[in-house]
Amino acid sequence: MNSATVGAEGRRAFRPGRRAAAAAMVLAALALAAGVMFVSGRLTAAADVFIGYVDVTRIIDEYLAPALDEPLAQETARLQAEFDRRAQSLGGAARAGGVFSLSGRRR
Repeated sequence: MNSATVGAEGRRAFRPGRRAAAAAMVLAALALAAGVMFVSGRLTAAADVFIGYVDVTRIIDEYLAPALDEPLAQETARLQAEFDRRAQSLGGAARAGGVFSLSGRRR
């Protein structure tokens, strides 16, 4: 080892290039920590601004029910017509007892 890299006590001293690289790494770490703290603070502040909830009943009553009223009424009328047509073809005892089922039908 030459005398430029060894200190008076016999330990290695930083070379000028290594000292600049170490300073750059320390500055980069400080910048990263400051950025994380800044973003974390902004996210925490944004989370504290508004807290809400979803009223599912209101959504169903105001949006879903009106959208489904017409298709539901059409399907109910179609199924009732099919039921009435099948009931007409049955005899009086089967019609009175409600023996047949539409659960096994196909579209």
